[in-house]
This record gives sequence, structure tokens and C-alpha cells, in this order.
Amino acid sequence: MKSTARTGKAINVANLELLLAYLIAMGAKYNPKNQTLTIAKVTLKLSLSKAKLQLVSDAFTIFNSARNLRRDEFKTLKKLCTRIINALIAAGASEAIIANAKTINRKIQGARAKAIVAVPPINPIVEIPVTEIEVTSENGVNKSTLDEIINISVSQQGFDSKEFYFSKLLTLLIAEPLYDPNETDLTTANLTLKQTAMQTTNSDVKTATPGYTNAITDCDAELYASKTGLVDYSKLIKAYCLSVLDSSNANYKKINHIHFKTA
Repeated sequence: MKSTARTGKAINVANLELLLAYLIAMGAKYNPKNQTLTIAKVTLKLSLSKAKLQLVSDAFTIFNSARNLRRDEFKTLKKLCTRIINALIAAGASEAIIANAKTINRKIQGARAKAIVAVPPINPIVEIPVTEIEVTSENGVNKSTLDEIINISVSQQGFDSKEFYFSKLLTLLIAEPLYDPNETDLTTANLTLKQTAMQTTNSDVKTATPGYTNAITDCDAELYASKTGLVDYSKLIKAYCLSVLDSSNANYKKINHIHFKTA
């Protein structure tokens, strides 16, 4: 997964490094009274931003590796459950047992028992569109970051649901004496191993998630916090450069074209 939010962070950090190079090239002309804008302070800000960005990269590597293993473990689940239901039917299980198994399987497949037909209202309500406001938290976390964390949470719920219903299906199969297929991968012994593998990979993702989400929110605070974040900090640097160099100055134009974005 390549996140636009993470790519944006990397571009901002790279652009601060480029800006610092231009400041150093100004030589003695770059002499701000505001001590937070000195070359030493800009260098420190760059170092801190790089460190936070690296923590995001490291945490994502661990998180994504765990997630890929889980994806591989779960990707054959739906087809496997379809085979299980048919094996249960072929074994001669009762209609009640089959019905219960099919209900559980529908949960795993993500299907409804019956399609819901929407009935249009007699007097339809006309909805007035609402313009959404871009929101950031007080510590500078971007909305794009918050959206990514929400998406991770929603995805996790989906895997938790599949794991739960597969466990219920396995319990039903173990309790059914007629279910004893010759196919090795459909036996309750091997399905129990499958259940354990699913639980393990799902738990590994849960373990890796806080490290990753905490890293991206910490990085956002370093880059986007009001006044102290990299983006607002770069604006102060540019303002000082404009006070030293004329807006028509070729070097200032290069500095002014170094962009920093909040999303």
C-alpha cells in the first residue's frame, strides 16, 4: 500500500532540506534576529522531521508485512467455506444443521440472506448538500491521516468478523458426527490448524497497528502542528527571506517555489 499521506510527508521533509541548502547558500545575508530561524535550528528541525518520517517507514514495514501474511491466510477462506458447506450436504447432515452452517457461511461471505428492496417514499425528502470542512486535530494530525487510521480500523473489524464466524462454523462441524470428509484440507483437524493460523496472523496485525498509527500521528505533529510544525515553520523562513531579498530576486523566486503542503 502506497499512502498519499505518507508520500506528502516525505516531499515536505525533502523540500525543507532543499530550502536549508538555499539558506546556507545565502551566506552572511541569512542572519535572522529570530533565533528559532537560524541555520542551526533549521538543521535541527530537518533532523527531527527525518527521524519521525523514518519511524513511520519502519513501523509501516512491520505493519504491512503482518497485514500481507494475514491477507494471504484469509484470501482462500470464502472458497474454502463454500466447499465445507457442500461437503456437509454430501455427508447427509440434517436440514437444520445445513441451514445453520449456511447462515454462518453467509456471514463469512458477506452476503445477506435476502436482498433488501428499497421502497421509494411517497413524498421524497430533498436533501440539501452540506460542504464538508477540512478538519485537523489540535496536535496537527491531518484529516488524511485520520482517514487512514479509520480505514485500518474498519478493515480490522472485517477480519475479526470472518475469524469469529469461521470459529462458529468449525464448532458446528466438530459436533456433527456425519462430517468426516476424505479430503485432507476439509477435515476438522486441518480446519482447526487453519483457524489457529487465521487467529495468529490477525493478532499479529493488531499488535503492529498501534506502533504504526502512533508513528504517523507523531510525524504529523512534527510536520503540521500550528506554528511549530514544519509547514508553518517554513512559512516563517520564507517571510524572513523576503525581508532580505527582493521579491524579484532570482534566488528568492527559487526559494518561494519550494512548496510545503498540509495534505
